[in-house]
Amino acid sequence: MKINKYITSFGLLLALLSCNKDNEPKPDNIITIADDKSTADNKSDITINVDEYMAVNAVEFKLKLTGISIELATEVIKPLTKGVKKAEFYVSINQKLREEGTKHYNELISLAATRKHDYSIPLGKETKYYVSAVITDINGKQHYGKEVAYTVSPTINKEQRKVKVENTSLVANNTSLVLIAESIFIGEKPSKFIVEYSKKSDFSVSVNKDLNSEIKDGKSGLLLQIDKLDPASKYYLRYVATFADGKTYTSEVSTFETIDKYTIGKTYGIDGNTYAQFLVFSSNTANQTGKVVQITNATSTIDWKKGNVDVDIKGKTYSLSRPTVQDLEELKNVEDNNSAYWLGLSTTVFSEKLKDQFYATSEEDPSDASKTIEYNPFTKKSRSVAKKLTGGTRNERYILEVK
Repeated sequence: MKINKYITSFGLLLALLSCNKDNEPKPDNIITIADDKSTADNKSDITINVDEYMAVNAVEFKLKLTGISIELATEVIKPLTKGVKKAEFYVSINQKLREEGTKHYNELISLAATRKHDYSIPLGKETKYYVSAVITDINGKQHYGKEVAYTVSPTINKEQRKVKVENTSLVANNTSLVLIAESIFIGEKPSKFIVEYSKKSDFSVSVNKDLNSEIKDGKSGLLLQIDKLDPASKYYLRYVATFADGKTYTSEVSTFETIDKYTIGKTYGIDGNTYAQFLVFSSNTANQTGKVVQITNATSTIDWKKGNVDVDIKGKTYSLSRPTVQDLEELKNVEDNNSAYWLGLSTTVFSEKLKDQFYATSEEDPSDASKTIEYNPFTKKSRSVAKKLTGGTRNERYILEVK
């Protein structure tokens, strides 16, 4: 009988403890947990009204380099604490979020505090997107908020088209310019794309160069050479893109200055032939002339004659001169002692220095009209050779006098 008494007392104690726990005040914003007491072994069933805790405030589609993204402006309305494992925002394409086999794009958010979340999910140009907040409870069950469908505007390519040229680098010499930049094309492509340059800041008199071949998707490198510029001049440069509807994009204006064409070591460009490059090696400021030398050594099998020589360089013909003995000596001295010329030579594509060999000159042998003089600027020795070759080749280093 004492045992029953003890059991009864213990049961009363448990009941009192249970009553005290139920009467404790509960903090605000805690997710309600409803216990299912039908089976003692079952886990507690958690009920969550997601829309009370999380919201999608705005949805916007943006064209980017990688394609279309969906930008969600979301918010945790009040803190998520008890019973929650994680909270996310889900996006699906063309299928409702809870349909079988639906692929989700999701972003995990912080549960610690009330805050706004702005982020992008990279997508494509599919027909429809479904968006919802999702909370996963500690039992692994997912609870969905209100599911809303959004569609991409069919005219987004036009509405958000973009052309931009950035990181422009301009390297000018006396008569030409090398332009390096990055171009960006997003959405609808322009029907015309040019680079425009002028000596007038208002571009009232200008020259333009077609860049339609540079219109590419996304970001790409832009490399361009502009020739036939005036020496010692200031130029203004900009890019202009024109769309099919007539609207234009005009970049900010850049400036560059060409140098005096008689500056030793500077590149002298005759035209756009990349292989027809010359370096200034001699300058006469008194009579405003200079001499330029082709940057590469050459050979020929043609008979020697007075005057200029027609030289083919990568499919184009140029009227060039052979150097005098004095020209070769001056060129060798500049190569050895002038740092500006050495720098120009070292930074010019395909460039070569003189070699320890005999070069054809523009001079005849004064003692034999059938022969011409060749000269080695390394050994400072001359030799007499026949104007008409019976075999072999002549070593050439062509020059040009510029005014």
